[in-house]
Amino acid sequence: WIWCVDYNGFGFKEAMQGKLAARFGTLFSNHMPERLHRIILLNPPSVFRILLQAAKPFVDKRTLDKLVAVNGSTPKVLQTLREEHGFSERALQWLEQALNQKLPSPIPTLPQYARGLLLPSLIPKFQFVDPSSSSTNRESDD
Repeated sequence: WIWCVDYNGFGFKEAMQGKLAARFGTLFSNHMPERLHRIILLNPPSVFRILLQAAKPFVDKRTLDKLVAVNGSTPKVLQTLREEHGFSERALQWLEQALNQKLPSPIPTLPQYARGLLLPSLIPKFQFVDPSSSSTNRESDD
């Protein structure tokens, strides 16, 4: 698993909200951190480095090693993700739309087999596609 966190529009004011940091920590720790390969921070604000340094004594080194910041214009970010992190063209196309804020939906479709990896409360929020067919279908948790 790789998480990409887009920091577009995220600044000092948002970074100083303690509830937000606590929510991120809870979200990370509740979603299989041992299976998480990397968290890629897309254009994090400079204050993030300061906050990360302050958190270092309290966070496991293996966890910190999973954090990678990628900075630059959208083309530069996409090039880095392709060349250094092996992102597929499909993932890059979706991220390009997300970074340019032109997504028809905020969440990409997932392969059908990913359904079993999600918390039951999240399943209704995703669209699943059968990898053997080209059609996308929305499934409910009924």
